Amino acid sequence: MSRLGIGDRIARLGRVALSGIAALERRTEAQRARLAAALSRADRWLRPRVEAWARRIRRAALATWRTVVPPVLAVARALGRALRFAERQLTPRRAVALALLAAIALLAASQFIDYRDVGIGAEDYDGFEGIAPAPAVDTDTPRGAHGYAILPIAALALVALGLAVRGRWRLGRAIALLGAIAVAIVLLVDMPAGLDAGILARQFEGAQARLIGGFWVELAAAVTLLVGGWLLARYSYREGARTSRSGARRGRRRRERRASGRGRGARAQGAGA
Repeated sequence: MSRLGIGDRIARLGRVALSGIAALERRTEAQRARLAAALSRADRWLRPRVEAWARRIRRAALATWRTVVPPVLAVARALGRALRFAERQLTPRRAVALALLAAIALLAASQFIDYRDVGIGAEDYDGFEGIAPAPAVDTDTPRGAHGYAILPIAALALVALGLAVRGRWRLGRAIALLGAIAVAIVLLVDMPAGLDAGILARQFEGAQARLIGGFWVELAAAVTLLVGGWLLARYSYREGARTSRSGARRGRRRRERRASGRGRGARAQGAGA
């Protein structure tokens, strides 16, 4: 009897366990169904919105591509053509000539720009010049120091430049000489005059003369004439020699072709006789 009782209890425990497992499976299946339903609803809600946003982004990207890319490509092509043109046309001699032309213009313009001033109480502003410079009571242009000496130099340099670029390469040396004269005037006349406070040093305590922008423009332009004139003569001579050699080669080839043509004609006449 006791054995049967134990068997019944084991059977009941097995049935209880099976029923629990079945109930767990049903609950799990129900939760899986609810989760699937929730995911389906989320998919139905999200899918059209995501697709709409994707269409908007695609349209915006295409519009941006059509609007921005063609002009960028056109600019890139134009820059490429400009660079290729510059590589063919902008030789060292021409680049130096352009730099000299700009230097001549700056040298002439610097004669009408203030190149010095006199600051009052400059010692009190030491260390603060970039923030609050000493007040200036007197300014002057380079013409106040050397008169109109630089303007004829600029005019002569312009004429020499025009002739030099037409093949008279020795005039580049003349430009360099004019630049050397201009540098000498700037350093030996303008700079001492610009740093002399004169009577203002006695009238105002702490008056100090200073060289300002016009002086440095004038000096830079004069140095450019000096160096650029020498470079222009050098490059012009080289290009002229190269052109002469290529012309001589072309003339020699033409003479050889004419001579060979006459030789063939003479042989043909001899064969006919």
